[in-house]
Amino acid sequence: SHTSKQWFIAVLSNSVEGMLGIPDDFPNQAMTGKFKKILLPSIKFAANKQLFNPGSVPPMLMTTKALSYNHHAFGAVTLNVQPKEKQLIIKQLKAQSPLLSGDVHGIWQISKQHYQTNLDGWVSSDNIQKLFQTWKIHSSLVGTKGRAKFSLAWPDAPYKLDLKALQGDVNLQLGSGWI
Repeated sequence: SHTSKQWFIAVLSNSVEGMLGIPDDFPNQAMTGKFKKILLPSIKFAANKQLFNPGSVPPMLMTTKALSYNHHAFGAVTLNVQPKEKQLIIKQLKAQSPLLSGDVHGIWQISKQHYQTNLDGWVSSDNIQKLFQTWKIHSSLVGTKGRAKFSLAWPDAPYKLDLKALQGDVNLQLGSGWI
């Protein structure tokens, strides 16, 4: 349907349910999405020597009440991004669920024929042990709540976190429990 300033597209499938709004002057204004659910399978990215320009991602503000990726529930999620030349500015990536909360912002850019990702933010859980069990992460951590504030960078895309090349700071605060 169309209003005086934008088009609305209803999306209804087993994996996605919600509404997408595309303004008449897109991409000068952000595309918006309000979803009840987005269920994404695990995605395997093929090796590609030609780099994608993150600055070509359209501006968007997306919200969902329930995001799941590879069977990991992230709860309510907001994503707000704005392209700028050869970079994508991540204004906000926010998640809120019973086991995990977080708020992240940063930049994904292409520079000298490689990607660079810089992210700042925090994540917290009131029950890290239950979160790890739910996500099938093997850990000797017992009990405890925790919060991590971070400022991290790595020479690749946001979806390709490279622990060996990771640089930055993490302030980890854990509650009662043991390892």
